[in-house]
Amino acid sequence: MTQISSPSNIIKKLIISTASLILVSVSIKAYSDDITPDAAAQAAQKDIEIIGVVGDQPLSYFKRLLRQKEDQFFSLTNELVSDDDFKVKCGTTLMQGFSRLKTRKCEAQFVSRLVGEQTQEQFDLMSLSTRGNLSAAAPLLAMRNNQQVQKRIQRRQQEYLNELTNLINSNPELLTAFNELELAKKKLALKQAE
Repeated sequence: MTQISSPSNIIKKLIISTASLILVSVSIKAYSDDITPDAAAQAAQKDIEIIGVVGDQPLSYFKRLLRQKEDQFFSLTNELVSDDDFKVKCGTTLMQGFSRLKTRKCEAQFVSRLVGEQTQEQFDLMSLSTRGNLSAAAPLLAMRNNQQVQKRIQRRQQEYLNELTNLINSNPELLTAFNELELAKKKLALKQAE
């Protein structure tokens, strides 16, 4: 049989539960009055453990940064130069010898053109020499040709540097790109020295 509570029992239970609720809220209020906001912040700081993390960039990051800055600088330079021979191309080539190591090289068009002409002339001289059309002087002619090409390259390099200097001094955007390129080179050098 279920017992039916009388209205007086229900009121007693309601009064008891209300009184306990009031008692709990009064004790919470009293506890919160004792703690000021500053004290709560200090208590929170004491409880928090501080962990420092120091990051380090890998060498590949600095190499990639240098490639990006080279590409930006030479792209802008190529738009501004007056002579197509002064346009610079950057690319990856195999190192000389029997190595599979690749290296990045940025080179003005006049260097590629003059070295190509020199190689062709040397090849022509050597092929004439092997057919007996030239005496043993062919290697000496090739060396003299090599010296002439080196002088032509140096002369064109000086002209290129003069034009590049004028462009950098007259174009603030190119100056900024140049400074960023130099900074990237220094960062890479510092990382490699570690």
